[in-house]
Amino acid sequence: MKSKYFIRYKLIIEKLQRSGSVNYDDIEDYLYDKFDIMGDEFSYSIRTFQRDKNDIYDLFGIRILNDRSDNTYYIDEEEITEPAKKLLDAFTVSN
Repeated sequence: MKSKYFIRYKLIIEKLQRSGSVNYDDIEDYLYDKFDIMGDEFSYSIRTFQRDKNDIYDLFGIRILNDRSDNTYYIDEEEITEPAKKLLDAFTVSN
């Protein structure tokens, strides 16, 4: 798996942890801004976000939930395990 995917996963988790509940457009804007700063070409879609949500759960055990009443996304911080935190920290340090 390419490191660009992992960077994207980390940024999505970071955005949700910092901002709490946000809509897709906020996540997309955040990713575009970050990849622009890194000088990387970037494209994103809601379908890619749906795949990313599944990959984040599969890799880190972090479930991104959707509040359908206002169509926002969030992470239940209590569900983030210590091994997931350590894996995210290790990835951050290696990048």
